[in-house]
Amino acid sequence: TLEFSPLIVKVATINKLMQAAEKLKRITIKRNFMYEIVGAICSVAIILLAIWTSKDPELLKQSYELAVGNDEKNPSASAGEYYDVDVESFCASKHMYWNYIAVGWNAILLLCTLV
Repeated sequence: TLEFSPLIVKVATINKLMQAAEKLKRITIKRNFMYEIVGAICSVAIILLAIWTSKDPELLKQSYELAVGNDEKNPSASAGEYYDVDVESFCASKHMYWNYIAVGWNAILLLCTLV
């Protein structure tokens, strides 16, 4: 959102300038108005994230992987093998539809830049 919203505002402003230039009209563009649009888009994203966090708090999930190998550096190890457990921790959501909402939001922002 922080990448796309300024891009959307810039593209819309350039589009507005080009349309005014075709009609040979002079327009003024206020910087505060552009900041308000960026703020509104970011506010929608913050609201979506707040709803997501309140309705479906993140869960700490872990995946474990057992690696078996030869310990060439430590010849005193039993049978020359060692066991290594790799633990990967990550946050996940219970429901998959939140990911679809996030991807949909980014798709909407990308489509807005095409206008």
